[in-house]
Amino acid sequence: AAIQGSLFKLVTAYAALKQRYIELKGRVTAKDLTLFDIVDKTYKYNGKNYVGTFASGAPIPQMYKGGRIPKSMHHDLGKLNLVSAIEVSSNPYFSLIAGDYLHDPKQLSDAAMSFGFGQKTGIELAGEQGGIVIAPDQVEGNAVRYSNMTFGQGMDLTMIQVASAFG
Repeated sequence: AAIQGSLFKLVTAYAALKQRYIELKGRVTAKDLTLFDIVDKTYKYNGKNYVGTFASGAPIPQMYKGGRIPKSMHHDLGKLNLVSAIEVSSNPYFSLIAGDYLHDPKQLSDAAMSFGFGQKTGIELAGEQGGIVIAPDQVEGNAVRYSNMTFGQGMDLTMIQVASAFG
């Protein structure tokens, strides 16, 4: 088992889309499923670091709601919605899903479990491990840990689990 990182963003996207679908009572259009827009662009202003702007133009500070939003690996990814954030692996976008969009950390843990993470696959493999999915109570009140959870940090997934989930 090992940390799979950005691959887990697909699970986060699923949890957010599922919440959106429930909120709209199944009456959705493609536009409804983009969730929100940001501009992923790092910059410094008045001695503070920013990781982008919201669609409104309001800045997204790197220190946000008691946690630190990590910059994307490739800086200045531009205007993003959910689909383009997956395509370019935007860390700020997925951190904001945790900080501003999902109602409860349990949604993310439940989504991970529904993909088969945190448990053995049932495939007969000698020494198979179940991996680790962070429990909701381990991230409640810890904005940094919850944000990191959205892109797989702190969780151990096995390659056979990944293959079973996405294969």
